[in-house]
Amino acid sequence: MIREWRANLLGDGVSVTMAAKAYRLLRAILTTAVEEDKILARNPCRVRGAGTEKAPERPVLTIAQVFELAELVGRRPVGNIRHLPAGGYRLRFRRHGIMRTSPEVYVSRPAAEAALWALGQNGSADCDQDRRYRVLVLLATFASLRWGEVTALRRCDLDLAAGIVRVRSAYAERSTGELVLGSPKSRAARRIVGIPQSLTPVLREHLSLFVGPEPEALIFPGAKGGPLRRSNFNRMSAWPQVVRTIGAAGLHFHDLRHTGNHFAAASGVSLKGPDGPDGTRQRGSGHHLPARGPGRRPGHHKRDRRTYRGRQARPAPGRRSLTRNAAEVGYSAPRGQRESPLTGPHAFGAGSAG
Repeated sequence: MIREWRANLLGDGVSVTMAAKAYRLLRAILTTAVEEDKILARNPCRVRGAGTEKAPERPVLTIAQVFELAELVGRRPVGNIRHLPAGGYRLRFRRHGIMRTSPEVYVSRPAAEAALWALGQNGSADCDQDRRYRVLVLLATFASLRWGEVTALRRCDLDLAAGIVRVRSAYAERSTGELVLGSPKSRAARRIVGIPQSLTPVLREHLSLFVGPEPEALIFPGAKGGPLRRSNFNRMSAWPQVVRTIGAAGLHFHDLRHTGNHFAAASGVSLKGPDGPDGTRQRGSGHHLPARGPGRRPGHHKRDRRTYRGRQARPAPGRRSLTRNAAEVGYSAPRGQRESPLTGPHAFGAGSAG
């Protein structure tokens, strides 16, 4: 019976990872029924390996790719696609302000969409861009934030003078589509994170252009001012097309957090911080970790900012990729130099008003 149930899950398109989680939950329930409630004589969950999941290694972007992604996200070619009565799809696009019709008939809408995107990339079609999303990418990466955390941030959570962001809450989307604001994923996820100093100008510009003046105003609101939904973001930002363009097809938004953790670990920033006086964890990545090892004193987010400014391009022992990635964006800083790979040719807001 258990084997058949698992086979039906996989046959219905449920991923191996989700099937393994469901199996473990069922096994735990039945274990309780056997050992504590004495309802069953034995646990029928005996499928070898059914509770084991082998998730593939998620990609880690280079620094150059992060900036390229932030620059391209939200950029969409201007045009439309219509279905022809005789079959196929016709593409119309705008070039130099004039709408034009492509002579080619495409067999499917995805093919026409790919062609429109290619026209935008090679300059044959005009493009519009929603600039709200570039800071979303940068902050999610360099502060190692989850989607629900970054979309729940409010103006009062961002302290540009201190160079920190406070993670106090997170949005969760239920199966019904309802967005629920609640606590972060775990106690460790309630934290204070240091942000690179060179992000300050672009963050300040974003606040002035896209965020209301109220302390509780969302930093990354949706088009109508409410919480930003992931599905709307993927569509409006052209996320699938953009990640293919930077050579990271299949990249998930959560991989930005993974990338940020990689940068932090390679530069020597601890992924586990101590608890502050209000119960907020300081600087950590937000993972729930066992309480072991020496703690760090409150206020060490200042040291994290110095680390980003002067050490991010220097790898930890045994790590070479970050130095190579920093070189790709033209950054090479001697030891102790108070500079950041976020400055230079790929910096945002270099000329923005402070």
